Amino acid sequence: MSDLPFVSVIVPVFNSKGTIDACLESLANQDYPLDRIEVVVAEGFSTDGTSQKLLERAAIQTLPKLTLVANPKRNTASGLNIGIALASGEIIVRLDAHSVAPKNYVRRNVEVLLSSGADYIGGRPNNRGVGYWGEAIGLAMSTRFGVGAHFRASSRPADVDTVAFGAFRRSLFEKIGPFDEDLEYAEDNEYTHRVRKSGGRVYFDPSIQCSYRPRSTLVELFRQYEHYGWGRMRHVEAGKPRLGRFPQEDVMPYGNYWIAECLYRELSTDWSILSLDGKA
Repeated sequence: MSDLPFVSVIVPVFNSKGTIDACLESLANQDYPLDRIEVVVAEGFSTDGTSQKLLERAAIQTLPKLTLVANPKRNTASGLNIGIALASGEIIVRLDAHSVAPKNYVRRNVEVLLSSGADYIGGRPNNRGVGYWGEAIGLAMSTRFGVGAHFRASSRPADVDTVAFGAFRRSLFEKIGPFDEDLEYAEDNEYTHRVRKSGGRVYFDPSIQCSYRPRSTLVELFRQYEHYGWGRMRHVEAGKPRLGRFPQEDVMPYGNYWIAECLYRELSTDWSILSLDGKA
């Protein structure tokens, strides 16, 4: 098995006490040889007990090569950059701390990356919401109408603008540089934009799947999309290249931000409608 590429799985994490244990347990159960996998967790000084969960997981040693590293900036881009800098894998695989990977997750990422000839590949997150609102949010995020992203609902492999999480060779990181740490919530879109601008291909394959836990309340959802809109706004205002193929895609983030902000302020005044069980 020594001829298989060595893989580094990077997991940025912040305040994910309720999901990080299942995430790491799923990586310990991969059908890709564990002696060809390392997991680097970039922890952003969580305030909910995530750090203790990570220490407990490290003590169990179900993952032969688990590295915990501090992420002082706390955002995803800096966590990825720190993790990749410490990683030794030929192939980098991303996974969100709110996700659970099936047994074939690492293997399929490697197989698709090597067989497709693409530079950056990814698959489809299957939303598994918890509670009344979590399930409703997960259902909405699984449709093109609810989100619009190709990777959320498509069942056909294709070249795309961007993908969820993703996998790529270390040589790509060395070629086009690190993730933009000034973009706290749009770093993946900006990175795949750079990949395409450099002449590379971004490829989606639905056979790569993982379970993803979406936000569980409307307040959390609106705050999440406010952050997404704010990240895109900062990208545009900084005079950086457009992320989308069409000009209107650079205007939409402003709408995302202001709509989310107004809804957040309105809804947060009545917490009863945001309970997990859906009861008023």
